[in-house]
Amino acid sequence: MLGYDYAGRLAILEDALEGDLSPHLYALCCSCADKLVTPRGWLLDDRRSEPPLFTRAQSSLV
Repeated sequence: MLGYDYAGRLAILEDALEGDLSPHLYALCCSCADKLVTPRGWLLDDRRSEPPLFTRAQSSLV
């Protein structure tokens, strides 16, 4: 699941939740989540229980 904290310039990836989904979250397949790139100046917080084996360093350029 993908969510945004617009004020904090943060994109958050989390494991899918059971039950009703919030309309503010977006479902992504694992392949798309692994390829997610944030806008310049944003950070990515990957909170999935099984993070990818290799991660890209993301810069926090403004």
